Amino acid sequence: MTKLAVYTFALPLLAGFLMWFVGRLGNRPAKAFSALTSLITTVLAGKVLLSLLKGSSIVVVFGGWRPPLGINFFLDPLAGLWLFSVNVLMFLAVIGSGTRYSWRFYGLLMILLAGLNGLIMSGDLFNVFVFFEIVCLVSFALVAYYRKRESIEAGVKYFVLGSVASSLFLLAIALIYGKTGTLNLAQISYLSNSWPALFKLVVFVLILVGLGVESGVFPLNAWLFDAHPAAPFPVSALLSGIVIESALYVLLRLVGLFFLDKGAVLLVGQTLLLLGVLTFVVAEIVGFYQRDVKRALAYSSAGQIGLMLMAFAVGLSRPDLGSVALVLLFLNHLLAKGGLFLSVGAVSDRSGSRDLDRFAEECAFSDKVVGLVGGLSLVGAPPFLGFWGKVALVFGLLAINMYALVGIVLAVMVLEAIYLMRISSAMLTAKGEGRQDCPGQALSLWVLSLLMLGAGVLAVYGVKKGVDLSRLRFTPKQEYIQTVYDVSAYKGGVDIDG
Repeated sequence: MTKLAVYTFALPLLAGFLMWFVGRLGNRPAKAFSALTSLITTVLAGKVLLSLLKGSSIVVVFGGWRPPLGINFFLDPLAGLWLFSVNVLMFLAVIGSGTRYSWRFYGLLMILLAGLNGLIMSGDLFNVFVFFEIVCLVSFALVAYYRKRESIEAGVKYFVLGSVASSLFLLAIALIYGKTGTLNLAQISYLSNSWPALFKLVVFVLILVGLGVESGVFPLNAWLFDAHPAAPFPVSALLSGIVIESALYVLLRLVGLFFLDKGAVLLVGQTLLLLGVLTFVVAEIVGFYQRDVKRALAYSSAGQIGLMLMAFAVGLSRPDLGSVALVLLFLNHLLAKGGLFLSVGAVSDRSGSRDLDRFAEECAFSDKVVGLVGGLSLVGAPPFLGFWGKVALVFGLLAINMYALVGIVLAVMVLEAIYLMRISSAMLTAKGEGRQDCPGQALSLWVLSLLMLGAGVLAVYGVKKGVDLSRLRFTPKQEYIQTVYDVSAYKGGVDIDG
């Protein structure tokens, strides 16, 4: 069963390289091949998730070399959930991409999926960097896909900022390796207890900046607001729904493993809380004044990243509230923003305008449904996941006596609701009945709408039944170390050579 985790990385990587041959048959076979590959990885990731929910964390070792000498993958229930979610959205983005993209586009999507899956599972710091680079480089190319002035400019901005961020992240890795002599996350985590305060501060800042650029954290997110409007709409959905969130996932994983010792947890928590507040407030206020609908959704994405940072910071003091809020906000943003970008992007492409007053001249019924459901989900209307995530976050902030901050967050949420509902209203009141490029577009939008509604209903059921979501959290430091090093863990794991 655990070998399936490896296939979620290997299959899309292989598909990406085979796309050159499949592309000789035409663009439609290339799309079908990508859809089939991402569907298979979604099923495999789903099986891995079920295994994790029933049992313990999974450690996958390669080449017969046990950690810390060898490379390993690590999957806990949260990683399994995120792995499954990433593959679901990739599959829906592929089938909802229409008929206008070439085989090169789908080849890049498959390599992007391989990079994201590897990034989520990697238990080796240098491989985290390798997968991070794969994700970044492919994302640069996808943003500039149209090769128009706007897309090339956005791609260059993204590339320059991303290159600086990658260099800083690589510098942090070099410093850590020089200090510890290892790249295994579990061993680094164990040795980090003895790091001098200044060294730990420098490494923390380098990792925070390096991964913060790709995560869309203020003030490092300037690239985000040009990249989303300029990119093809399936790419915008993936950038917002899984790329920036996966970068944030890795950032928070590393923070939890390296920097949350007793002497630093308060400072780290306050820093992340401050960055979260600034990211949320600035992004939502600026987003309120946007007329370009894709740019407005990009600012909304940055705002949601701010909420997730706040949830993680709250979880350091109140894990019962902060961790739950983080998971719900993660999933809600993936589904809602993925659906909105697939819908709004396609509608604006058909109308030839991204202006709020003109983009929705014609909307198919599925576009209107996603516009309404996605907007309500992001706003935090009950019973959607966004409601429960924001409620958990607000109660968490109240629990740590951040009363003034609660007022600020609620006020800014009102601004967010206003401009998101303007977009939803424009789609609902469209006079014409839009015609989608292919049945797959409508299918992907209906599936996302049903997932948002279904997740909300499950959340209501879970609240009533008192379902425990405590396992859906970042594995604590000591538990992570013990799981990777404990020989018994390999009874539930797999040696690839064995």
